[in-house]
Amino acid sequence: MTSYFTSSVDGATFAVERAGEGPAVLLISGLGGSAAFWKGVSAALATQHYHVICLDQRGIGGSERGTANVSIAQLAEDFYQLLTHCGVEQAHVVGHSTGGCIAQQLAYAHPEKVRSLVLGATWAGPNAYMQNLFALRAQLLRLDPQCYEQQGVYLSYPAEWIWKHNALVATGKKWGPEQVQTVQERIEALLQFDGRRQAAALSVPSLILSAEDDAVVPHALQKELQTLVADATLTSWPTGGHFFPITLSHIYNETLLSWFSRFKHDK
Repeated sequence: MTSYFTSSVDGATFAVERAGEGPAVLLISGLGGSAAFWKGVSAALATQHYHVICLDQRGIGGSERGTANVSIAQLAEDFYQLLTHCGVEQAHVVGHSTGGCIAQQLAYAHPEKVRSLVLGATWAGPNAYMQNLFALRAQLLRLDPQCYEQQGVYLSYPAEWIWKHNALVATGKKWGPEQVQTVQERIEALLQFDGRRQAAALSVPSLILSAEDDAVVPHALQKELQTLVADATLTSWPTGGHFFPITLSHIYNETLLSWFSRFKHDK
């Protein structure tokens, strides 16, 4: 079900997707920023009696861009306001890629709102590989947005998955200048984020998920994150690519449910 809430920061209106009833789970998507990324995960969790909340982030899908500067800190504040708007006292917070950075920031700034963290394909701070990769992606985005979109498919999924899902390599819709600008500023935000000191200060139970063949965010960055976050658990798979919530959907959903079950008897 789609609903809307208005940011107290700049009056921007955001589109929210909610499903199910039970303990709250907040799903935070990555660079694309769309609630649609979580469609399969949301449905699986809702049927297992969880209250699932997703958001189209600033300037994405049904949400307005607003006037606030886009940074990881601001995006985390948007999700804090979302939880408050939904009347959620605490939520399991699941972040993927850039969404994992946002989740870390949310847990650091508002730990009282976070029951647990699940951080997938993410990092505490970028390395030279990521900086160079995203500089190239930003340049390609400026030159040819449709090519940028197709290149992202080949980066994000294993080759065998693409062979079986050829529709993913479609031409894609035409990008307007506003959409290009929105993605450019999101790339800048993720590259400017360095939460290594914050990660070391986190005291929230944390599960880190990784695919060892991730070509966007190298597996080594998830291993580094595990060393920084106190008592974090790392689960990794040999294959799955960057978008393993989709390519390993059944395994991914079962992993989330197993993790959440640890907290069923918490008060």
